[in-house]
Amino acid sequence: MNKTKPQQVNVSQVKQFFADAEKRAVAARKNLSIDNETAYQIAHEAMIKGSLALMLNHGQRPRQSSAIILRSSNSRRNNSTAAMQ
Repeated sequence: MNKTKPQQVNVSQVKQFFADAEKRAVAARKNLSIDNETAYQIAHEAMIKGSLALMLNHGQRPRQSSAIILRSSNSRRNNSTAAMQ
């Protein structure tokens, strides 16, 4: 079974995922001195977002498990675009 699906590259979506991954990596670094477990969890989320950005940049997306992340990203982007208008 193929675990990825072709998807047209959406540059703004890729940039959004990379920006979110970077924010989470910074947050993880800051939390490291406070709570290691929380920092590792945030760092894990950063890696997932960064990995998704790379996949999307290459025209692929996960078929299932990360589809929720893609949907939440799209709705967040749509909400922020509507707020700007």
